[in-house]
Amino acid sequence: MPLDESVVCCYYVEVMLTSITLIKHHHLYVVLKLLVSFGAPLFIENSAKETPCDCAEKAGHSQIALYLESKMVFSVI
Repeated sequence: MPLDESVVCCYYVEVMLTSITLIKHHHLYVVLKLLVSFGAPLFIENSAKETPCDCAEKAGHSQIALYLESKMVFSVI
C-alpha cells in the first residue's frame, strides 16, 4: 500500500519541528546543522503553511531561524 504524500509530509514536518525544539532546549545547535547537512527538508510546510524556519522564528528561536533562512536562501531546489 503506497503512503499518502500528505502523511509523509506531515511526519517530516513534525520530526523537524520536534528536533528544533529539542535542539533549542539542549543547546545542540550542531545537531541542527547535521540534520540540514544530511538533507532535512527546509521547505516542507505544516498544516498552517509554515516552514521549520517560520516555526523557529514564531517560537522566538532567532539563531535557529537565521541559520535555516540562510540555508534556504542558498539552497538549490
